[in-house]
Amino acid sequence: MRRLFFALWPDDNIRQALQEISGALPLSFRQRIRAENWHITLAFIGNVDEALVPKIINVATTIKMPVITLVFDQLAYWQGAGVLCLTCSQPDLAAENLVTQLSMPLTALDIKLDTRPYCPHITLARHIRNQPNVDFNPIIWTANQFTLVESLNSSLGVLYRPLQYWQLASQPL
Repeated sequence: MRRLFFALWPDDNIRQALQEISGALPLSFRQRIRAENWHITLAFIGNVDEALVPKIINVATTIKMPVITLVFDQLAYWQGAGVLCLTCSQPDLAAENLVTQLSMPLTALDIKLDTRPYCPHITLARHIRNQPNVDFNPIIWTANQFTLVESLNSSLGVLYRPLQYWQLASQPL
């Protein structure tokens, strides 16, 4: 079984901007999400048999979407989950459209997906009890590709490994 999800994966500039925000937060090492695991989930697939992986990859090859720009300008504390995230006050509808284009064929493969409204977010910390305050400059994340990611358990904890990337169109479709 492989644990998979589709995501937007940050480039080095976005990762550096996230590091500045994360570093300013009064969090323990155990609470912080490791920088190499930062991403924006598009569709969490979960555990699947190896035989299904080529079909999941095929879903992504059919996607034709423009570049997505998201402005992460809010720090959100999700108390029930004990999670601290960056979110967007005005999400780009192209991100939601990409989620829909991925979700429909994944559902047709009998993959159970989250049915809540899509909320692009970047998880910065887990296991927190209250929202810390920090001033930060908004992060403008322009994504020109999306990726299929595998979640792996290791001695260091969970590691996310991009498996394959697909380009988004530089011109509106």
